[in-house]
Amino acid sequence: TGTITITDGTDGDIAITPNGDGKVQLDGLAWPTADGSANQLLSTDGSGALSWTNNSAATNIDGLSDAKSGGDNFNNSIILGHETTGTLNNANNNTAIGINSLDAITSGDGNTAFGLSSLTALTTGNYNSAQGAYSLRDNTSGSYNVAMGNSSLRDMTEGLKNSALGQGSAFRVTTGDFNVGLGFRSGDTITVGNNNVIVGGFADASKNDASNQIVIGHRATGQADNSVTLGNADVTAIYM
Repeated sequence: TGTITITDGTDGDIAITPNGDGKVQLDGLAWPTADGSANQLLSTDGSGALSWTNNSAATNIDGLSDAKSGGDNFNNSIILGHETTGTLNNANNNTAIGINSLDAITSGDGNTAFGLSSLTALTTGNYNSAQGAYSLRDNTSGSYNVAMGNSSLRDMTEGLKNSALGQGSAFRVTTGDFNVGLGFRSGDTITVGNNNVIVGGFADASKNDASNQIVIGHRATGQADNSVTLGNADVTAIYM
């Protein structure tokens, strides 16, 4: 074993230098004999032996296994929370944050997804906005849809220009267009209907293929296509 020599450092520090090939050991840790290279890290093998290793940490978002930012065929876009599975082909201006959110995107543009599995099936749809877990979950090619709230517009696959605000609002719509649901579980009967406006918690159209029904009020239910319903069955007067 080498003999340890303790000397004064140039700035008054204490320098411990072993002779020969000996190593400095402090409290069971064997320190490396070489100085290492710039930007290397001191690591341990778990048994007390220390060594210099290169820094393998990611230096940008694309270096992470669960994120992608910009690059070829993905201009002005960022996805955080998963490893994208889509084959990107000019999918531009997209933003996604959340596990499985927007993870199948191929060529759709201008989509925004926030929340677990939001817009998770979208491949080619454009300019959709989803906020909340499972919002617009099944949408594959629909465009210009807005969903805010857990499971809002969840089952929609190809619909256009639908808007839903509230947990579970319009969540059964699959291929309908121009529907509006505002309120908890509003419009959850509609599946293939079009041009409906449903406002109020549990407010709903009269049937799954409703057309042009306007329904306003808590638990109000539409009466027929091309009609306006104000209030539920408990309403006794309407003041204009």
